[in-house]
Amino acid sequence: MPLLKTLVRKLERKNAHQRKVINSHADKIISTELLRRACIDNHQLLQNSREKVMELEGERKEWEEEMAQVNQENLRLREEIQRVSSTSDALKRKMDVLEQENSRLRMKVVTIKEEVKDEKKENARPTKATSYLYEADNGAVSQAVKVASAAHFFYRGHFSKSENYTRWSELGTAERAKWTKKWAKMRKVQKEQAAQGFIILRSQIKEELEDEPKWAMVLRRRN
Repeated sequence: MPLLKTLVRKLERKNAHQRKVINSHADKIISTELLRRACIDNHQLLQNSREKVMELEGERKEWEEEMAQVNQENLRLREEIQRVSSTSDALKRKMDVLEQENSRLRMKVVTIKEEVKDEKKENARPTKATSYLYEADNGAVSQAVKVASAAHFFYRGHFSKSENYTRWSELGTAERAKWTKKWAKMRKVQKEQAAQGFIILRSQIKEELEDEPKWAMVLRRRN
């Protein structure tokens, strides 16, 4: 029995040592496996991090490209706004000029209407030569008249010296044209009357008779 107990104790000590060795090996294996797995995990994490960095870098480049496009579009829009603003200012100036021109044309239309009205009145008057005859005691007598040698003399003859009137040099082009037309018409009618003997132009009277009374001259010439 003592021998058996001794053997049992030896076996127990031996088993304890083996368990200790086994446990030590197991701890090493477990540590190695954990380290291996940690390395694998770290490698995977690093790989994932690199992929994430590359992904973020791609997104950054895309963002930079989009920002460049946005900046380019903003620049184009600013240029377009400046162009539209300049065009708007030019159009406004043109509209102002057109408005002034319209005002001038409206005034011209009014003037033309007045001229047409005056012309109608003038045309409504009798145009026969007898409308210029001077009748004394109901007898037709040739009238000595002076033909205005220029339109401005004809215009001036319509006003008395004491009357306020616009000088010929201050008249507008349209107003001068109107009076020139009237003057030309008057000259034509007077020449026709003179040719028919209804009137006598002062230019037809001889110089030596200029001192005699006008009507005496006329009557003597008629007789």
